[in-house]
Amino acid sequence: LVVILGVVTFIYHLLARVLGGRGEYASFFYLIGMVFVPLYLLRALFLLTTFSPSIALVIGILNFMLSIYSSVLLGYVLYIVYQLSLVKIFLLVVVLPILIIFFIAQSNVTVIRQLMPL
Repeated sequence: LVVILGVVTFIYHLLARVLGGRGEYASFFYLIGMVFVPLYLLRALFLLTTFSPSIALVIGILNFMLSIYSSVLLGYVLYIVYQLSLVKIFLLVVVLPILIIFFIAQSNVTVIRQLMPL
């Protein structure tokens, strides 16, 4: 968890600096750690409770709400540490993950097409 957190925060740090941010990596890593480690532990607790089908839908909805809350907190931390504009924060927090998901989905479709020619 700490290694993944370090890599992800470093990538966000580099992107924030490219977009004109003036913050430091140490303060960004500290704030992200203080905010996201408890949230990831809560998600782990959610995963333990999904074995019961009766509450799986409720846990899924809570997990989705937690994802939105995490994105808002990430944007707020980027705003506090790097003094970025709201447009740049929107690019980092909303547009970038959507693009990453799109490219991963496209690469999976390409791999599946190569494995199973029609």
